Amino acid sequence: GSAEYGRLMIGDPLAKGKGYAKEATRFLLEYGFMQMGLKEIHLEVKEENEPAIAVYKVAGFFEIARKNGLVWMSISSKDNFTAIQND
Repeated sequence: GSAEYGRLMIGDPLAKGKGYAKEATRFLLEYGFMQMGLKEIHLEVKEENEPAIAVYKVAGFFEIARKNGLVWMSISSKDNFTAIQND
């Protein structure tokens, strides 16, 4: 019932800041929780990647730990998923 959200990269500089990461995260969470029936999705992100951390927090992920320059985050189908559905 759990999965890891892999790396999300917006490579084209002209595409950055247009909400694509937020939209991709929303789609992934909807698919994972609604279609696959997952109970939890977790990820790790570099500590200095503040834009990505902000996107994940808006989506409802919460920080679990920080170590060796990485931030571990998680979201469960019960806890926070409604925040991104209603956005």
